[in-house]
Amino acid sequence: MKVPLMVAGLKKVEKGDLSLEEKIELVSADIDTSWGELSKKGVGEQVSVKELLESMIEESDNTAYRTLSRTVGQEAFDEALLALGLPINKDSTISPKDYGNILRSLYISSYLRRPMSELALNMMLRTKYNTQIPAGIPTGIPIAHKVGFNFEIGEFHDCGIVYVPQKPYIICLMSRESSNIEADRVISSVSKIVYDYVSLKNNTLIN
Repeated sequence: MKVPLMVAGLKKVEKGDLSLEEKIELVSADIDTSWGELSKKGVGEQVSVKELLESMIEESDNTAYRTLSRTVGQEAFDEALLALGLPINKDSTISPKDYGNILRSLYISSYLRRPMSELALNMMLRTKYNTQIPAGIPTGIPIAHKVGFNFEIGEFHDCGIVYVPQKPYIICLMSRESSNIEADRVISSVSKIVYDYVSLKNNTLIN
C-alpha cells in the first residue's frame, strides 16, 4: 500500500492541500523499528513530506508510511485507490494485475499530472532493493519499481516499469510461502526471460 499512499500524498500536494517542504512531527504511534531507519530519529523529530515519501519508497520505511498515513488521511487515500482502480478492503491485499494498473497510471499520468507522476517514478527509480526484477536485467536499464516483503508468511514481491528503449514494459511478480533466497532466484530468472523476449528486435509485449 506504500505506492498508492505516495500517489494519494502527491495528489494532495498537487491540489495545494499539502507541501513537499511541510514538516511533520513524528509521534509515538508513528515509530516502527521493523523496517527502515527513520524510527531512529525518534519522537518529536520534524521531517518534511518529501523526506517521508523518499524514505517510504526508496527504503520501504514503515515509520514514514505510518506518518504519511495519518498526514494524508483515509479519505484522500481511498480516493486514490478508487482512481487507480483498486479495491478498498481491510486486509490490503492486491493482485499483480491491480498493481500493474498503479504503474500504468503513473506512466501515462492518468491520475497525477505529469510533474507529480515523474516525481513518483523518480523515487521508484532509486529504490535500494535490487535482488529481484533488476537482478535479471542488464546494468544501465532504468527500472522504477517497488518491493514488498513479509518474512513471517513468506511473501516477496517486486513490481515495476522496465525502461527498455522504445519498448518500456510493466512487470509484476509476486510469491507466497517462499524464502527470500528462493524468491530472489525465481523472480530474477523470470525477469530475465521477459527482458530477453521484449528486447529482441521486432518483439512487443502486449500485456
